[in-house]
Amino acid sequence: MDAESLARARERVAEGRDRESDPASLASALERARTALETLAERTAELETAVPERLGSAIQEGMRAEVLPAARQIAEV
Repeated sequence: MDAESLARARERVAEGRDRESDPASLASALERARTALETLAERTAELETAVPERLGSAIQEGMRAEVLPAARQIAEV
């Protein structure tokens, strides 16, 4: 999180303390937070499966591109 986003969040929290909140708006805010957390959990689960696969592929491609030519040169020597 960058400093600007953190400052905006702090301002909103301070504003929320200064005014009274009705139960409906609190319930709505909680529901939005729950929805956002569920979305975050889903995206995290997707990344947990996708990143290792992509990383493995990237390492294999890099090895092919970099190690194979060096191995050929060593074999020639």
